[in-house]
Amino acid sequence: GGGGGGSKAVVDALAYDPPEEHIVAADVRFNLDGKQVRLLASRDEAGKMLEVRVIGGALPPLAMHWGAREHGKKWGKPSEEMMGPNSSRKENAVQTDFVKGDKGQVASIKIEGNAEGVDFVLRHASDNKWFKAPDGDFFARVKEEDDDPNDTPLEQLSLSEAGAGMGVDSIAAFESRGGLSLMERFNAARTVLKDAAGDRSRLRAVMVWLRFSQMRQLAWQRKHNTKPTLLSQEADKLSMLITSKWAQARGVDAELLRMMLSAVPRGSNGDDGQAIRDQILVIMRQFEIKKRKGCWMEEWHQKLHNNSTPDD
Repeated sequence: GGGGGGSKAVVDALAYDPPEEHIVAADVRFNLDGKQVRLLASRDEAGKMLEVRVIGGALPPLAMHWGAREHGKKWGKPSEEMMGPNSSRKENAVQTDFVKGDKGQVASIKIEGNAEGVDFVLRHASDNKWFKAPDGDFFARVKEEDDDPNDTPLEQLSLSEAGAGMGVDSIAAFESRGGLSLMERFNAARTVLKDAAGDRSRLRAVMVWLRFSQMRQLAWQRKHNTKPTLLSQEADKLSMLITSKWAQARGVDAELLRMMLSAVPRGSNGDDGQAIRDQILVIMRQFEIKKRKGCWMEEWHQKLHNNSTPDD
C-alpha cells in the first residue's frame, strides 16, 4: 500500500505566549539584519512591570534605548525608579541590555509615576546599528484607563500646540483650501497617519475626519476634478496603510483603525476606477442613453470623476 501523504502542520518559529497574567502591549514582526524576528511586549495587570522580548534565530546582542511617555509627550526622561537591572542613563533616555531568556532575549522595565507607556528602539549592543518598527519607533502602552491621558480636552481642539500635535492643524488647513478633491484628502490623511505611531489622539482625529468625509459632511471635490484611476490608487494606498497599522495595534488603537478602514473605499492599484466609468459609457452607448443633465446614469458617470466606491 502507498504511504500516507498528509500535509504537515506549519510551525511558527516565532510563536510565544506571554504569562497568563500578562497583557500584550505590543506585538510586531519586522526584519532585523535581514531576518524575520518578533518583538513581543507584555505588562502585568497592575501596569507596574513591562517585559520586552525579541524572538528569532541567531540574534545579535541587543539593547533597548527607551524613554517614558507621560501626558502624551514622547521620549520623556525616565525616573530613577524605572531603571532596573542592566540599565544605564544615556542623556535623557535609558539603555537596558537584553539578557537570554527561555525563548529569545528579554529586557524588563519597572513602570512608575505617570508613565503611560514606553517609546523605544533597539540597538546592536556592540555595533552602532539601530532597529525600528516598520512605521517608526516602537511603543508599548502600559496603562489603559477610561480617562485616557492621551485625550486632548475639547477646548483645546483648535489650531493650537495641542491641536497641531494630534494632526488637527493639518486637517483644518487642508479643509480650508479653496479647491480640493477626495483623492487629495486621502493623500493628506496618509501623511497625518504616518506620524501616528502610538499616538491615540492623532488616530482619533483621523478617524473622525474620514468618517465625516464618508458621511458627505465634507465636500468630495471643490473646483477640482480627478482621474478615477488616480483616486482608486490613492484609496488603495490609504487602506493598505491603515491595514498595516491595524496589524500591529492592540486594544482601543486597533478598534480606531478598524473604524477608520470602514470609512475608506477599498481602492485598487490598477485601472479599476477608470474601468467602472468606461463600462457605464458602454451601457449608455448600447442603450442609446444620451449624456444630458438630469439623467441619473449621466450623473453617475460624472460622479465617478471624483469618487469611486464599492457601491459602484
